[in-house]
Amino acid sequence: MADCPQSRQSPCKKNDEVCFENGGISKSEESCCGCDDEGSNSSKKCEQHIAGGCSSNSSQAADEEFSCSPQTNSLLGSYITKEYELLHLVLSHLPLGDLNAASQVCRTWNTAAASVRRSRIHPHWLLWRSGQRQQLPEQPYQLKSLKFAEAMASVPYVAFREHVYSEPSLALMFASNTVFGAKVLCTYKCSCPALTQTHSDEKDGHQHRVWEYVKAELQPSCPLLCLRGYGVVGTLPDLTETVELENSRAYSVLLLPEMPGVTIRTFQFDVNKITKLQKIKTLSADTIEQLTGIPPNESVQCLLLFCREAVLLISSIVHLVTGLQNRQEETMAVAGGMISDVGGSNEGVPVMVGVAFSGEGVSVASTILGRNVKSEREADKAIQELKAHTVGNYYSSVGLMFACVGRGRHHYQGKRNVESAAFRRHFPKTPLLGYFGNGEIGFKLLPDVTVNKRLVDGPTRGSKKKRTDLPNILHSYTTIMVHLAFTGSNTNNQNHR
Repeated sequence: MADCPQSRQSPCKKNDEVCFENGGISKSEESCCGCDDEGSNSSKKCEQHIAGGCSSNSSQAADEEFSCSPQTNSLLGSYITKEYELLHLVLSHLPLGDLNAASQVCRTWNTAAASVRRSRIHPHWLLWRSGQRQQLPEQPYQLKSLKFAEAMASVPYVAFREHVYSEPSLALMFASNTVFGAKVLCTYKCSCPALTQTHSDEKDGHQHRVWEYVKAELQPSCPLLCLRGYGVVGTLPDLTETVELENSRAYSVLLLPEMPGVTIRTFQFDVNKITKLQKIKTLSADTIEQLTGIPPNESVQCLLLFCREAVLLISSIVHLVTGLQNRQEETMAVAGGMISDVGGSNEGVPVMVGVAFSGEGVSVASTILGRNVKSEREADKAIQELKAHTVGNYYSSVGLMFACVGRGRHHYQGKRNVESAAFRRHFPKTPLLGYFGNGEIGFKLLPDVTVNKRLVDGPTRGSKKKRTDLPNILHSYTTIMVHLAFTGSNTNNQNHR
């Protein structure tokens, strides 16, 4: 396509929801212009489904052509196209879906959009709760309309679409019982998970779970792990609030892009794999690779484990963690817990899922708030200790909280958000996400960072001495807190599913 001045997506409106057709770009070779905000095209209905729908993985142009904008818009678009730095700046403020659509305008825009995507190496996150207006990050990016803002408050997956900025390589989602189990009516086809891969003339009316809508927004290669808990912990995208939502209709989601020096691997065990694991007395490095996909020469820095059947998996959890730890010199952090259900898998419903973080670009510290931590002061002291053992030089970080359903406000004499508020005080620029479950997995691991807040005994961990024993990793009535710091590295990063 020849260089074109400007293109905009046409909004589809139906039942008070708005979506922008990814790739809604004029195909005209002569001029490629957008439509006025108040032009006739802005009120067009979504007549047919576009392949990929509104998801960020769509790269095809819309089938229908839109009329050109006024001459002033054409001149402005031509000017922006010629001024590459200005174009790059403008595109840098767009969410991923809009950025992908803008990349189809012309070759220059495509190059600038690709550069913007490569620069986005920071995790993104979202907290959605029923009836709560969502606050966008500090970007010069306006909500499409008042009705769209209302839709974000009432329809869970609409909010998700607006907050995807990086191209995620892993989506870790925590959903309350009411959100995970409920099905949402699909009110327009370009968001329907059943139709996003093919053209279809089927009528509206499909019902899908929220995580299915979220999965439809992601690249097919990006795994989604949706974990069902009794409550949700989350942080607003603008970092103004972190909350513990117990028994609420809510979800939080962490979107991890490809990051320098970080390798992220996900794996899952069904009943057959668990049976195989239990029959093997000694786990060799090759056997672990067959079960998890983690190669022998890869030192795991943090292992997240989530299990559905606690009683049946206790021995398997200990066996797997022991095998992984024994094959490497550096001590790895372990965190996670028991979940009610898991969604997003392409291979049925697993009984155990795991996420492994490796590489020189990630540093991890973890702690446990035990039964004896019963006051705000004690919770603050525990998080202060965690803060003292985290590195000071990192470009991005994420906090994870896995709490017993018996904690929260019931544990702190009716006071809400005690533990998450303590985390916010000591890590004001770090989002905290997680859930309330029925059993916790993990142990305290506080690396030595006493010299200028740098790890002094190893490249990414505190001590390289191999553990001769494994501490108790299965708990009840506790809270596991993890701080993941992404420090960057010259090492090539990889993400494997």
